[in-house]
Amino acid sequence: MDQCGGIVTQTVNVRPYNRPYAQAWGGTGNCNPMPNGVGEIGLYVSGDGIGPYSATITNNCGAPVINLSNVTPNTATYINNLTRPCIYTVTVEDGCMFTSTFDVELLPPAPEVLGHYNYTNCPNFNGTQFIQTIGIGYGPPYSPQPPFTFEIFDASNNLWPGYPVTQGSSEIYQALPAGNYTYRLTDACGATTVLQPFSIQTYLNPTVTVNTSNPCFGAGQAVVEGINNNPLSPLTYQYQIQSGPTRVGEGPETDSDPNTGKFSSLVSGGTYTFSFYDGCKTVTTSVTIPEYDQPTFEVGYGAICPGNSNSFLEVINLQPEGEIVEPYVWRIIAEDSDLFTDPLPFPNSNGQTSPVFANLPPKNLAQEVATYQILGNDACKNSYLGSGKIGVLPDQTLILNSTNICPSGNAIIRARTSTPLAGGTYVYYKDGVEVARSTMLF
Repeated sequence: MDQCGGIVTQTVNVRPYNRPYAQAWGGTGNCNPMPNGVGEIGLYVSGDGIGPYSATITNNCGAPVINLSNVTPNTATYINNLTRPCIYTVTVEDGCMFTSTFDVELLPPAPEVLGHYNYTNCPNFNGTQFIQTIGIGYGPPYSPQPPFTFEIFDASNNLWPGYPVTQGSSEIYQALPAGNYTYRLTDACGATTVLQPFSIQTYLNPTVTVNTSNPCFGAGQAVVEGINNNPLSPLTYQYQIQSGPTRVGEGPETDSDPNTGKFSSLVSGGTYTFSFYDGCKTVTTSVTIPEYDQPTFEVGYGAICPGNSNSFLEVINLQPEGEIVEPYVWRIIAEDSDLFTDPLPFPNSNGQTSPVFANLPPKNLAQEVATYQILGNDACKNSYLGSGKIGVLPDQTLILNSTNICPSGNAIIRARTSTPLAGGTYVYYKDGVEVARSTMLF
């Protein structure tokens, strides 16, 4: 409030304040002075709190207390030349005098105190042997000193060819055939790991094909099938279009069967290259999509007969006849009727196999013409959008195409109405005599 009585209100959200987050890890040791040498601790303090940060390091071995008055947050700080064996208690304090405390033990060099790790990597591009990574762990509790000696033994406890290997770096990478192995590591101070077993599994290169027996292959759909022989990631089946006239870089549809990749609406006659990745390697295959025609249809006009307030639409003339991969489904996705109240898409998002949409109203009570947009899909995800109308019966005309004279001298005339009617029966006359009757359009 100011001296005139004016008041300003402001809301301040105060988040919970936590103790400073700190962690420690081992570092590089030194073999001297013998026999125990000295170790190292790495310290990290998160800067999420309020600084400045300080650290106090006490111990149980009579070594001097270490005070760090200004610890830089979010940066590693190393404290070396630490006596071992010893347990060090690290206390970190922030600017609000909140503290975090934890213990770090440092051990002298001895058998089986050397930290280590190992994991299996994918084979090289041209190989099928997995590559084993074996590395030195920097503790705590033991801080190693390079160089390091690596030994790998086969199942009969024989040294693997080329070993032992002594080097300054802390990791080796060895391609190995399938089998059981052990390894042992030693640092410059004589500290060793346990004799650590590990296994290498068999890897086979992946393969990939396009299922040409898929009923939709001739309708613009490719189902890609890979074979994964990778025990490191047996559930990895990643597919993609690498090249082609459309959809380059895209993955398969979400409704693909397990471990396969379905790609629909591909270009008729187009050549596509598909890739399959098994978690280690990528293989490709190419295929040309057979030429095909996208299905099309018409929608018969829904004429409202006298005394009625609605009518029906009927999908007719689905083409190419005899080549549709069933089921073919339809749904109404848009309309301009003021009287239609059902949610869209109608009857639902899955559509219906019946070509008839019953009890549809016109645009308004004056029975002006309403337009309904109908989306159709075959079983291969090829779609076509047609429109149908509901309203008073329009004027009709007969449309004739060119006359074709056959070798026999007979003529063929094809005829159709200008506005096909839903549920209509078409009767054709020549010189007043009925010559044809059909519910289909010619």
